Amino acid sequence: MIKTAKLSPRRGFRPVNAALYYGMRLVPYAGLRRPIAAMLARYIAARERIRSREGSVGAPAGRSDPVLASLRENGCAWLPPLLSQSQIDDVLTFLEGKKIIGGGQSFLKTEVPDDVLRAGYSLVDLLVCPHVLSVMNNPGVLRLAREYLGCPPTISGIGLHWTFPSTRSAVDVQCFHRDPDDWRFLKLFIYLTDVDDESGPHEFVAGSHLTSGCILSRPYGDEQLRRRYGDQRMLKIIGPKGTAFIADTWGVHKGHMPIARPRLLLQIQYSILPVMKFEYEPVRAPNAEQFNRYTNRLVLA
Repeated sequence: MIKTAKLSPRRGFRPVNAALYYGMRLVPYAGLRRPIAAMLARYIAARERIRSREGSVGAPAGRSDPVLASLRENGCAWLPPLLSQSQIDDVLTFLEGKKIIGGGQSFLKTEVPDDVLRAGYSLVDLLVCPHVLSVMNNPGVLRLAREYLGCPPTISGIGLHWTFPSTRSAVDVQCFHRDPDDWRFLKLFIYLTDVDDESGPHEFVAGSHLTSGCILSRPYGDEQLRRRYGDQRMLKIIGPKGTAFIADTWGVHKGHMPIARPRLLLQIQYSILPVMKFEYEPVRAPNAEQFNRYTNRLVLA
């Protein structure tokens, strides 16, 4: 996980980051967000063509790519498995004995406090975990992100989180909402545990990435969304460990509260700009030099 920056007046306050972040959030209108995103992407693409000595990040995905077409139309698309079952086993074996962080505490997965619903691994552990660097730099995913964003993607967020069963009321990300992280961005999701109706499936409202949000972030009601978009656009994603999908989470979505089994989810974000609400502290990781420097500059030292 990546630390949150100090965006309100206090020790360590970063006024420029705050102005850029909240300025972007004050433009929830799709008719303005999309052209601003396109303008920024064109600028970054041109700048990187001039400055980069590493070449482009993969070949164009191609206009006939069905995954790209689904992503543009629906805001969400299923991907082929990016990790084999043996690779997932490697990840789970590595994580045994590693502490997770949640609710301002760190603890082992076998010692989760009753009041913690969600907890994740440190960025240092995450970036040395087997196969994580390779999957976040998967050439097919990078091509897809570049084509969708309109410029070389920046990896601006990464997290590996457990969500634990509870009968308590849903909170924050477990209510339908939009992510206002950048002018345009994508998130890659990979289930590392089996996910069914009782273990916290992700749900996405198809087509909602093309619509406007609200200046003040607020949760959306299930019935409100069904009336506006229809039941057929409520996509609940269920599948075995290894299930992979990618989404523009400006679109309305939520992670359901697990009620029977915990869920482990790997999430990687690709954006046009850095996310101004994050405080980036790149870390060293084995074999980092083989990956594109521009794309990984915020997380890899």
